[in-house]
Amino acid sequence: MDGFTGKVFWAGVNKYYGKFNARAGVKDTKGNVQWIAAEKF
Repeated sequence: MDGFTGKVFWAGVNKYYGKFNARAGVKDTKGNVQWIAAEKF
């Protein structure tokens, strides 16, 4: 994921197996999407 740049189109927190998981969806100009943990920002 290093070097992937784009625009954040979604960010939120989900509860998964009793733990909270913050993630963001980033989409580049070609339409590729990466889901990135909030700790990476």
